[in-house]
Amino acid sequence: MRSLAGNNVMFKISDYYKMDMSWDDAVALMTGCGCGDLLKGLENMNTVWEDVVDDYMTEDDFYDQYIYEVNAFNIVYEGMAKLFEVKDVKNA
Repeated sequence: MRSLAGNNVMFKISDYYKMDMSWDDAVALMTGCGCGDLLKGLENMNTVWEDVVDDYMTEDDFYDQYIYEVNAFNIVYEGMAKLFEVKDVKNA
């Protein structure tokens, strides 16, 4: 399962599906996906991605249906990436 903590969890979006979106629009969209909770919205997108992993839908179907959400996810994740880093507490 994709995890918000760790490395490289942004969606790999082909140029065909990439779109410009403002930070505010991305946050609003992800917050809406989480019924008012931004983090829950990000987690919900990870759950939807599991349908692709579990072969319930193809990657193309996923990106066709969730083009706005995956772009918003990446914008929010990139903006908040430092919050999701796993720290080595022994060396902190």
